[in-house]
Amino acid sequence: MSKPDPSQPSARYAVLDRKRELPRALMGGSEAMRKVGVKFCPKHVAETQQQYDARMAATILYAGFEDTVKKQTGKLFGKPITLGEDVPEAVAALCDDIDGQGRALTPFMMDAMLHAMEAGVSYILVDFPDLTPEAKQPAATLADQHAQGARPYWVLVQAQDLLSVKSESNGGNQKLSEVRIRECAVVAADDFSEKEVTRVRVLRPGEWELWEEHEDADKNKVWVIISKGKSSSGGITLVPIYTNRTGFMEGEPPLYGLAELNQDHWISSSEQRHALTFSRFAMLAISGVDAIEVKGLSVGPDVLLALPQGATAAFLEHTGKGIESGFMDLDRIEKRMQGAGMTVRIENAGQVTATTSAIDSNEQNAALAAIAQGMKDSIEEALDHTADMLGSETGGGTVDVYDDFAKIAPQGTPDDLLKARVSNNISKDTYWAELKRRHVLSEDFDAKKEAEALTKDLATGAGPSPLPRPFSPVSAGPIPAPGGPGPMPVKAAA
Repeated sequence: MSKPDPSQPSARYAVLDRKRELPRALMGGSEAMRKVGVKFCPKHVAETQQQYDARMAATILYAGFEDTVKKQTGKLFGKPITLGEDVPEAVAALCDDIDGQGRALTPFMMDAMLHAMEAGVSYILVDFPDLTPEAKQPAATLADQHAQGARPYWVLVQAQDLLSVKSESNGGNQKLSEVRIRECAVVAADDFSEKEVTRVRVLRPGEWELWEEHEDADKNKVWVIISKGKSSSGGITLVPIYTNRTGFMEGEPPLYGLAELNQDHWISSSEQRHALTFSRFAMLAISGVDAIEVKGLSVGPDVLLALPQGATAAFLEHTGKGIESGFMDLDRIEKRMQGAGMTVRIENAGQVTATTSAIDSNEQNAALAAIAQGMKDSIEEALDHTADMLGSETGGGTVDVYDDFAKIAPQGTPDDLLKARVSNNISKDTYWAELKRRHVLSEDFDAKKEAEALTKDLATGAGPSPLPRPFSPVSAGPIPAPGGPGPMPVKAAA
C-alpha cells in the first residue's frame, strides 16, 4: 500500500508550473539559465559536455525580461498604498509590519506583485500564530490571544509553491475546501550547522496540518504529520493576486511571449560568443608536410618557423560574415523584445509614429489599470480576513492604490505653461493646477492656502520682489519702455 505524499502537485498545477519555468529561470539571471542547461539552450550534436559547459560559462544573459517585469511592477507603486478612513484602528496598526518580519504593507505588496507579474498569480495567506505548545489543541479564545500579544500576519505564497487547490460551489461562489502549500524551513542539523527542510502545509476550513518527510525504520522516505491544529478562521484565508487570470486560483505568465524572445536571445548570444572565440584567433595551416614532422612545432612572434623543403605555411582567418550576421540577429531580437508584452514602445526616427506610440501606451496603461484594480481588491480581501481574526465586525476597510499611469500624460512643458501665464493667457489657478498635474508641484499643494501666503508675503515684504505685471496681447495699453522712464505706445493686437 502506497504511503501518502502531499508534496506531489496536482496534474493541473504541474502543467501550470511547467509554463512558469522559463520566466522563473530568466528572473534568476545568467546563473539560473546555466543551471537549467539544455532545457533552454540545446547542445550541438557533436559537442561534448565540456565544450557545452565552456560555451555556457562564457554566455551572459540579456536581462530584457527581468528588467521589464521590474519596471512594470514599479509603475504600480508610484505612490505608497494608502489606507482608507474605514480601516479599523487595530488592522491599521498591523500595516507597518504586515508580515511580522518588519515589512510594511507597500513593500510586501511590491514583492507580491513582482512574483505575480512573473508567474501570472501570487497569493497572500493571512495566518495566525499557533498559541498552544504542541499545536494539537483547539485555538485559544480571542481574549487569550490578545493577552499573549498574538496577531494575524501575512505570508507571501509564490505560484510554484501552491501544489493543489480543491473548491466547492456555494451559492454560486467558489469556496476553497482544501489547499496544499510547499514550505521551506531552516532547522539545526547539529550544534554548528543548519539544513533546509521541505514541508507541506495542508489547509482545510477550520483546521490545518503540517507534513514533513522523514525516514522510517527501514530507511524509507515517508511523509508524516509533525503538527496540526484548529485555525482562527472558519475558512481558508488564501487570497490570489492575478496579473493574468486563467481560472479560479490560477494564472499564467502575462509576459510569456517576451520570455520566449529572451530565450531566443540567450541561444543566439551563446552561439555568437562561441563564434567570436574562434574568429579572434587565426589558424596556422601547413601544407606539403606530414603531420608527424610538425609535431611540437612552436608558433609565436619571436619564434623562427623552419619548414621542410616544399612545405608552405599560412594563417587562415575568418571573413567575419557569420559574426556580422550574428550581431544582426541579436539586434533584431532586442528590437522585437522592445515591443513585446506590455513594454513601452521606443520611438526610432521615422519608424514609429507618435499616434502609434500613443495607442500602444494607452493599451499598456489599460492593462496596468486592470492589474492595479485587481491588486486593490486582493488587499481589501486580505484586510477583511485580518479584521475577522481580530474580532472586528466591520470588515477590513478599503485602500487606495496608485493608478495615475493610466491617465494620458499631459502635453506641454512647465516652460510652455510659464509663457502662457506671463502672457496672461491662463489664470494663476490654472497655472498651478497644470503644474500639479505634471508633478512639478506636490500632490498636497493647496492653491487657496498658497494664494493667502503670497498675499501675506507681499504685504509684509517677506517674499521675493514681484514679477512685472504680465502684458496681455489681447489688450491695448502702454508698458514701460526698456531702460527708459517714460511710457512706450503699443499698437493693439488685431
